[in-house]
Amino acid sequence: MDTADVVSIDPGIAFGGRLGITPIEMIEIGGSYAGIMNTDNEIDQGLIGIDLQLNIAALSVKGEYIMHTLGSEEDADIPNHQSMTNSGLYVQGAYDFSKFFLVGRYGMFTPDIEDTDSISRISAGAGWKISDNCQVRFEYQMNDESQKSYWWMSFEKKNEMLYLLKGEVR
Repeated sequence: MDTADVVSIDPGIAFGGRLGITPIEMIEIGGSYAGIMNTDNEIDQGLIGIDLQLNIAALSVKGEYIMHTLGSEEDADIPNHQSMTNSGLYVQGAYDFSKFFLVGRYGMFTPDIEDTDSISRISAGAGWKISDNCQVRFEYQMNDESQKSYWWMSFEKKNEMLYLLKGEVR
């Protein structure tokens, strides 16, 4: 299947936002939406997410479920047209030791393609806060699928160590 049969990949405009509420001090619940328009100014991709974050002292746990729609049922009369809804989720935990932190994450992606299994990734890492605006992170990722490739992303079964230097300007 050609990418253009599913959704336009021409540059377009994206818009969206997130609304979060804090019913009690340590819990935040949120929802988000992003629409991606094609060059005809029609929305042909959408992302809807629901998230939850829990903070207890130095422990932070958060997770999110996301649905990603491609194409539109309204365009079903277009030859070879296919719309799909992919979904994914992640759960992440982190513990902050002041200048040093540990983090673990599990993520899963389920493409809306017949006879295709979900793809999952487990990450574990640590970091050091050099300053309020700079961190060094080390992360190890374990992927469960062997060379899965879709037109919008690819996955390789390889476990790898990532070294990241993150800077923020506030």
